[in-house]
Amino acid sequence: MEQDSSDYRASYRRLATLAVVLSLALVPLSGLGAAQQADAAGNQSYVAIQDGECTPISSFSDNESAIEYYDYRLPEEFSDNPYANATGNAYGSEGTIDLQEPNGSVVFLYTDTTDNSTYLVFVNGQEANDNSTGGAATFEISGLPEDGNWTVRDDDYDDPTSVDNWTVTNTTTTVDWIWSEAATDGGVYSGIDNDTNVTVDPAFNEEAELFGQNGNGTVDSWQVLSNESDNVTRTDLELNESLQIAGGTCEDPADGADTADGNDTTETDENETASVTFDDQETDGTSVTVQNVTVPEDGYVAIHNDSLLDGDAVGSVVGVSEYLEAGSYDNLTVELFDVPGTDFNESELTANQTLIAMPHEETSGNETYDFVSSNGTEDGPYTDDGEAVTDDADVTVGNDTEDTNETETPEDNETETPTGDDPILSPAEDDNETDTPVEDDTPTDDGDDPILSG
Repeated sequence: MEQDSSDYRASYRRLATLAVVLSLALVPLSGLGAAQQADAAGNQSYVAIQDGECTPISSFSDNESAIEYYDYRLPEEFSDNPYANATGNAYGSEGTIDLQEPNGSVVFLYTDTTDNSTYLVFVNGQEANDNSTGGAATFEISGLPEDGNWTVRDDDYDDPTSVDNWTVTNTTTTVDWIWSEAATDGGVYSGIDNDTNVTVDPAFNEEAELFGQNGNGTVDSWQVLSNESDNVTRTDLELNESLQIAGGTCEDPADGADTADGNDTTETDENETASVTFDDQETDGTSVTVQNVTVPEDGYVAIHNDSLLDGDAVGSVVGVSEYLEAGSYDNLTVELFDVPGTDFNESELTANQTLIAMPHEETSGNETYDFVSSNGTEDGPYTDDGEAVTDDADVTVGNDTEDTNETETPEDNETETPTGDDPILSPAEDDNETDTPVEDDTPTDDGDDPILSG
C-alpha cells in the first residue's frame, strides 16, 4: 500500500513515529551531572559534517561561564593565568570529566544560559584516569568567528614545562597539543552562532607535530558529542578526515558547509531521505516482502508489530532485513522472529495483523542491527521532517493446504444408469453371461419374454 493511502494510514504512521520518539527519549543518561543534562538553550541548531555525512548536534548548557564550565586548573604559581578557573594540580579540565574519553579526543558545543552565548569545546584525554595513556594532536582550525576568541587554552601558561604551541590569527588557529597520562589538553572558543562554519583539519599520533616528546600514548578515537535531552550521543569520526561544525540544519546549513563529495547540502539533500513501500499481502508467517525500500546511507529495514503504538519502539521489532548498502531495493524479503538482541517465544505469525516497515540507519559501524540490543541508542530510524519514515500493511497468514488436494469426480469412470433392457450383473457375472437356450420346452405366454431363474 502507498504511504498516504488513507487517513487511517496517516494517523497510524503519526502514532508510530510518536512512539519511536517517546521510546528513544526514555533511554537513561549515566555519568553526567545535572548541569550537563539540561536541554540545549535557545533555538539555535548546529551540525557536524565529515566526509559528506551530516549529523545534527545540540549544545550542552548551564548557567555558568565557559571558563567555569571547562574548569581549567593550574597550580597556585599560575593563578594569574587568564584561562584558569581555579588553582589545582590538574593542568587540565576538571569540569568536563564526564564527557572526556580516555585515549580519545572529543568536540562539542556549550551554551551559557545566562546570556545564551555558545562556545566550541575541544578536550583531549581524560583527567584522573590511569587508563588514559596520553597522546598528541595537531589541529588546523579555520573559519573561526571574527568576533570570537579562545576563552580557554589548555595548556598555555608561562613556564618551560608548557610545550603546547598556539598560533592564533583573526579567524584561524593552529595548535599542537601533547598530553601525558591521566591528563587533558584542549580549548574553548567563543562567538559560535547559526552563521558559524568552522573547519578542523586534524593530525593525530605520528602525524602530530609533538608526537613522542612526552611519552608514546596514542589517540584511538575522535568523537563529536551531542546533548539529546537526557542522553549523550557520541558520533565516531575518522581520525584523518576534516570536520566541519556549522550552524543550521542538515537541510539548510550555514553558507559554505558541504556534504556528500563537496556538494552543498541544499543541492543534494532532497535525495537523502529514506523511503519505503509495504503493501498488503499474504504470508506463510515466517517472512514478509517489502515492495521497495531506499536508504541514502547504509542501513536496514525493520518490521515492527502494532505494539509500536503503545510506545514500545524496541520491543515491537519482529523482523529485520540483512545489512543494506546505500541504494534502492525492490521486493525485499525480510525474515521474521530473527532479530539480533531479541529472544522470541514464537517462530512465525499465527494471526492476521498490521505490521509496520521502518528503514533504520547503520550508526554503530559494525554492519549489525543494534537498535534492539542498544535499547534504541544505535541504528535508529531514518526520519523525514522529524518523523520516522514508515509504511504499514495488513498481513494475512495464509493456509498451507494446496488446492490440488480436493477430491475430483473421475471423468472416465462414470456410473451408467441401467436401462430396463439390461440385466443388473454382479461383479462375478461380468464375463459369464447366461446364454438363452435355443430350444425351451417351457410354455410361453402370448409371446412374452421368458422368466429366467437361477
